Amino acid sequence: MQAGPMQWGTLEYIFAAFAIATALGVLLQACILLGMAIGLRRLLNKVEHLLGVVDEHALPLIASSKVTLQDLGPKLKTISANLVEVSETLKHESNNVKRSVDDVLERTRVQTARVDGIVSGTLDGITTASSAIQKGIEVPLRHVQGIFNGLRAGFDVLREKKNKEPIEPVDRSEAEFVVVEEVTAARQVF
Repeated sequence: MQAGPMQWGTLEYIFAAFAIATALGVLLQACILLGMAIGLRRLLNKVEHLLGVVDEHALPLIASSKVTLQDLGPKLKTISANLVEVSETLKHESNNVKRSVDDVLERTRVQTARVDGIVSGTLDGITTASSAIQKGIEVPLRHVQGIFNGLRAGFDVLREKKNKEPIEPVDRSEAEFVVVEEVTAARQVF
């Protein structure tokens, strides 16, 4: 089958376009791979430089830190053991101090109650004694005062009888009449 020149030309162009596109794709991929290779090479150089710096500075520091940590390890264990021992001692001593303070407080309470009882008893005794003394002095003084008042009244009566005339007895009916008149007059006023 033979086809016309036109068809073969068109097919040739199509094949040529596909070949060019494929060649361009392969060329583009090669450029990308070349760029990636160059970037990787640069990155590798930087990493090698950083590893050199780390080898130079960090590894001695890490080694000395390791030696220091190995040296400090037993000391830290000793310090932590001492801290545990100190905390236990503090707990024990604080319990002793608490017990001592509680004992002192209890003794203080007992002594305070005892002193309070003594003071209360003393004050009650003083009150009772002062009442007894007051009654012991007051009652005889009243008796003596009563005797003196009676004597004075007796002497006053005797003195008045000598100086005054004898008082006449009032008739009782007249006294009642005067009192009734005064009560009646007082009612009229109110």
